[in-house]
Amino acid sequence: MFSWEDEFGNEHQLREKTAAVDAINAIRRGDTVEAITILEREFLPQWEDVADCEEAYRKVRA
Repeated sequence: MFSWEDEFGNEHQLREKTAAVDAINAIRRGDTVEAITILEREFLPQWEDVADCEEAYRKVRA
């Protein structure tokens, strides 16, 4: 059952859920590299810096 506190009470969990949904949507679009980047940035500490993540993304796409 939906509860405002359950759904939005824990910002970290909401952020993780949003990242997972974004990755799923990228996979559905056929953009697997973007999906992987989204998940790495969210769940692997080395990718929390957006600039580093974008640089890695550019290298993969090149």
